[in-house]
Amino acid sequence: MWLRKTCSYLPAEYLDYIKDFRLYPKQQVTLTWHDKEQDISILMHGKWIETILYEIPILALVSEAYFRFVDTDWDYVGQYGTLLHYLIKHIMKNEHFVKPSD
Repeated sequence: MWLRKTCSYLPAEYLDYIKDFRLYPKQQVTLTWHDKEQDISILMHGKWIETILYEIPILALVSEAYFRFVDTDWDYVGQYGTLLHYLIKHIMKNEHFVKPSD
């Protein structure tokens, strides 16, 4: 196995686990549309280790849908001085933060 040879620091148990690992979205993810509230519910079912891999793709899809269909006139104007800008400035001042140029 290429991964076993290349990444010798990974435990054999982990490599055995991921060898047979599969995602089953039809069984593990439930999406429900609520007409009255005009809202969706997204629930993951199963063990954390098996469902956490859905988090980033699902959040990306929700974000993309929101800005494509709901908040369609969004732009960068007025974003300076927002909470996000403040947080980024605060993080960059942190002595433990490694800047990409370092």
